[in-house]
Amino acid sequence: MSPWLTHESRYDAMLDSFGAVVADAVVRAEPRAVLDVGCGTGAFTLELGRRIGAAGHVVGIDLDADLIDRARERAWDASAVNVVFVVGDAASHPLGPGRFDAVTSRFGTMFFANPVAAFRSLATALAPGGLLTFVCWREPSANAWFSLPMTVASRLLPPLRPSTATSLTSPTGPFALSDAGHVQRTLREAV
Repeated sequence: MSPWLTHESRYDAMLDSFGAVVADAVVRAEPRAVLDVGCGTGAFTLELGRRIGAAGHVVGIDLDADLIDRARERAWDASAVNVVFVVGDAASHPLGPGRFDAVTSRFGTMFFANPVAAFRSLATALAPGGLLTFVCWREPSANAWFSLPMTVASRLLPPLRPSTATSLTSPTGPFALSDAGHVQRTLREAV
């Protein structure tokens, strides 16, 4: 079973404050159609649906069918009729041109295998003047949840091999979008 399913409530609680900041920005734009990329088990997507209300709708998309099954179950339990969940890769799924007023993600965009192509797909799915918002981790040293255990472990273990250290800043992974300049270049190239 996926750790996301096993520890769903813990992850939801841990990521809730990050999602709240993004949801505030999205709702201020008064969108009618929102795409949530990397929606997981749907907590953030359902919150967006609740905030937008019956006048709009939210589509959550994720690669993991088990997570989407759980998200659909949560939507059913919450009677969230303005929220749907789709299994797919936002980088290649036929989202439809100009279909969404806002595209958002709570820690999902940094896992794109090809960020330029993925953001290009999302830009195509955005209506003219649409809003792109997402949350991603800053560099490892700015994240105590990562840097503190690594600091302690480094005192007890041999140094990391170069391939392991390099993988922390690879093009895909938790810190793939940690550099603002890289994000800006990627987004410019995508449009």
